Amino acid sequence: MTPVLNWIKSNVFTVIFIAVMVVALVALPFVASRLNASVRADVQDRLARYAELEGLEKTQVEREGGGEAQTALINERFLRRFREVTEASRADADEVLAEAERHNRKDRGVLLDELFPEPPPARRETLPKNFHDLLVAAYQDLLEELQAKSPPSLQEVQEAIERRRSQFYTITVQKDPADRLDEKEAEQLREVLTAARMGLYAEAADNTRLYAAPEALYIPSWDQALLPGMRELFDWQWQYWINEDLLRAMAEANAHSSSVQTAPVKRLLSIQLGASPTAAGGSSGGGGSSKGSGLGSGLGSGLGSGLGGGGAPGRRGGGGGSGSAGGGSTPDAPTGIKADPTKEAPLDYSYTFTGRVTNPLYDVRHVYLSIIVDTARVPEVLDALAAHNFITIFDLRMTPVDPYAAAQDGYLYGAAPVSELMLSLETVWLRSWTARFMPTETKVALDIPLPKAPDG
Repeated sequence: MTPVLNWIKSNVFTVIFIAVMVVALVALPFVASRLNASVRADVQDRLARYAELEGLEKTQVEREGGGEAQTALINERFLRRFREVTEASRADADEVLAEAERHNRKDRGVLLDELFPEPPPARRETLPKNFHDLLVAAYQDLLEELQAKSPPSLQEVQEAIERRRSQFYTITVQKDPADRLDEKEAEQLREVLTAARMGLYAEAADNTRLYAAPEALYIPSWDQALLPGMRELFDWQWQYWINEDLLRAMAEANAHSSSVQTAPVKRLLSIQLGASPTAAGGSSGGGGSSKGSGLGSGLGSGLGSGLGGGGAPGRRGGGGGSGSAGGGSTPDAPTGIKADPTKEAPLDYSYTFTGRVTNPLYDVRHVYLSIIVDTARVPEVLDALAAHNFITIFDLRMTPVDPYAAAQDGYLYGAAPVSELMLSLETVWLRSWTARFMPTETKVALDIPLPKAPDG
């Protein structure tokens, strides 16, 4: 051992290097593996942070209306463009809403500004009668403007026939009216008088665009002993807007015809309104039955099946209600449901296939319309109704009509086959313009928020 120890002592550095090399061969794999794990963990951490930064820098952008999502760099240019597109979309949405209101309102207001939404206390007793007078006059002016008339009255026909009879005696047969006519002369007189009557009807038809009488509309009567409330008065105004829309839509369908005999719409038989959404429970107050409707019980058992019985349809006929019937008192604080145009309106398909019911954004009124039409031109009539306003047809019935029987009463429909068309209609009324005219009673019934009463 002494020579070995002596050699080690004389070669200390050599021995140390050999020992280090041996230890390194054994220890380095363990050290390297630990170093690799640390490096990998550090690299993975750096990659995760890089992905996080990249996610903050870029995002998935989806186009409205569908399409594949795209990755975009979120920078000032992108944000500026995003603001431009968003503002343009918002402007488009606002313009759509404004156009919808213009289409629905058609620059209309109430017939008596002083009455709605609330009359001055000093004139609360007198303004309703003034409004009724204006309402009756407005219906008469509307019918006259649209050349919607009735055939000559019985008195007019009798006067014309009497004049023609007198001419026949004095000019044709040159006899005294008291003298007896022979069989040939009597037959000739019958032909002359029939021609005179039909000529009178034909002349009237040439100056008529649509057969329509005030009795076919719901025009409320006035009873001084039973003064209507503000809610009923506003419903009269509302009914006028509905009737005006329907009459103007029929006039537009007939716009290219110079006479009712060549027009697609021949005669208005009746307009019946469903229950008003302001009525208690939505079951009454919709205008009731039209006077002289001519439609019979078909509305109650046919088109209005399940919508209430008789001439005044029930709750479903009003398009659904949004709240309680309410009363005439004014709450001290805001009440009701505020309209939110950014949310989709609720739908209820138990009423009609459209699902539309009265809600904070709009009111739904159902109407039952009966008209005589050219059978082959029914699509023109339906298109005219749909184009004039937010009117949807949710039920339809059609039965043939005998034009010769109608001619006996002065209604000349022309040579084309005609039918009675019975329609169930859904009309929509945007509260963005109607609510400003509504009295407090109506707003309470419809759950429309009321302004907070001033303090003190």
